[in-house]
Amino acid sequence: PLGKLAHRIDEALAQHKASELRAWVTFLSDDHTTLDAKVVRWAKDHAVSNVPLGVFEDVLGPPSYLACSHGAAAVLTGVISAVTVRRGLVELATARNVATIVAHGVLGVTGTAMQTNALTMAPAAYVNAIRRLSAVVAVGLGRTLFGEPDLGRRLAAAVLASAGAACLLLAR
Repeated sequence: PLGKLAHRIDEALAQHKASELRAWVTFLSDDHTTLDAKVVRWAKDHAVSNVPLGVFEDVLGPPSYLACSHGAAAVLTGVISAVTVRRGLVELATARNVATIVAHGVLGVTGTAMQTNALTMAPAAYVNAIRRLSAVVAVGLGRTLFGEPDLGRRLAAAVLASAGAACLLLAR
């Protein structure tokens, strides 16, 4: 299936060069030296010439992909939902609930993409310091929107985490 998809994307890139479409395929492996020749042969077998192919030497992928943590969270959430809700799962699949889940997914993917993009433009220490500031905002939103208790304790923890990141940033 991946070969067919890559071939179709390859054709689309060739047909729409003026649109400046971009694509790439990353293969994951423990040892790139054994996979490099296979990837070249795979590209020839599937007539892929416009899509760059690469091999990343880690079966979990680049850390910025967060594939392991997102995949584990998705599996765990599905198992917990199936075990705790059982037959009521179908009744809970209302349009509103599905929209909420999709919105959370889109926001999560968007946040990860923005963070990954930021890491390509600035040193990781700067990006991490800004990320830690989001905890302060999250505590405020949690109190305002959901009436979460212990505002002082939570805010102090968020400010300490942000201050720690700022110290690392300034220590360079």
